[in-house]
Amino acid sequence: MVSVTTAEYTTAEIQYGLTSGSYPYNQVDDLYQYTHEFSLPGLDSGEVYYYRLVLTDRSDNVTYTPEATLEPLLSIYLPALVHH
Repeated sequence: MVSVTTAEYTTAEIQYGLTSGSYPYNQVDDLYQYTHEFSLPGLDSGEVYYYRLVLTDRSDNVTYTPEATLEPLLSIYLPALVHH
């Protein structure tokens, strides 16, 4: 999960990919609000993803955040064992 909080109402887009400076994937939150959260399903654990956020305020001023990285954790499903 990636989240961002801004000082004014904005829309937000997360752009991400596997190579620094290249963002072939994206998600958009087009509601004007202070906080945006992005859940990125389907990312491969063990990979490093590069991302940036694109924030647009109501006056159409666009801000790009500096590139950052995230590394998804391995998710393991363990069924519950019930003994009677």
